[in-house]
Amino acid sequence: MSDEANTTEPVATGADGAADDGSKQKMIIMIAVAAVVVLFGGCCCLSAGFMLLRSGGGSSETSADWEDWDDSGSGGSSSSGVDVSRIYGKIQYVDSFPDYKVEVVSSFADLHVQEVGSFADDPGEWEIVDSFPDYKIQIVDSFGDFKIKYVDSFPGPQ
Repeated sequence: MSDEANTTEPVATGADGAADDGSKQKMIIMIAVAAVVVLFGGCCCLSAGFMLLRSGGGSSETSADWEDWDDSGSGGSSSSGVDVSRIYGKIQYVDSFPDYKVEVVSSFADLHVQEVGSFADDPGEWEIVDSFPDYKIQIVDSFGDFKIKYVDSFPGPQ
């Protein structure tokens, strides 16, 4: 049997021969992640655990790392993950190379859109332009990034 097949990565130890706190913490996290994966069978949990390991066990994270994460389903996110509350301003309709593909529906829209002549400063207010848009939108029949409904009043995320 060769030495290459039996090699293991050394564990950092302190003066008393016990593993140091960093190694203990990483080992505990790995065991916890493995247990969650076994219990729930979720590869999402596995990748989240390895992200924690890579970041040093979660001790260096701040609230700024999580500021864009929203699990509540509110806040203007569509079912596909697009934050529709940020889609406003100057909009150009295009046939190719869009920023977003959208479906126009009559009910269950992610965003109610009001086309305005100027000052499209709020979510759902779109000023239609031919050049220098904030966003390029392609209207599609299916498999869009999110769904819109044209309205005369009260635009915004639903």
